[in-house]
Amino acid sequence: MTECWLWPEENGIRWWTPDATGLLPPDAHQGDWAGLRDGLEKTDFRNALAAELAGVLKQALASGEPVCLRLADGLPDGWQTFPFEWLRDGGMPLQRWLGVERHVPLRVSPTQCLGEGKVAVLNLWPEGEREQPF
Repeated sequence: MTECWLWPEENGIRWWTPDATGLLPPDAHQGDWAGLRDGLEKTDFRNALAAELAGVLKQALASGEPVCLRLADGLPDGWQTFPFEWLRDGGMPLQRWLGVERHVPLRVSPTQCLGEGKVAVLNLWPEGEREQPF
């Protein structure tokens, strides 16, 4: 399963996958999508999402594995209520390929004690973008 996380930052909405990360503008997602949610509209994800996020989703779906979209607590209501699961890919519903978890806590404590081990720290922030402390 491929994971894509979204969380709010001071200057926008951060998206992250194991392969890349980026920053969407704060107003990257707006609109009333009740028709999509209620099955009255059929919209391809490339037309409904910001181009950068649609590209991330397209790449994740190309792996042939389901995608889990995790929406962090604190994202604006428009993000939390958006019916991602009802989007389509070339006419086919994404419901079997896209799962969405909403209101995911930003910080989670370990469920058990961690043992000693070697650690590698990777800087995955795009070049020229300041690191954001949590």
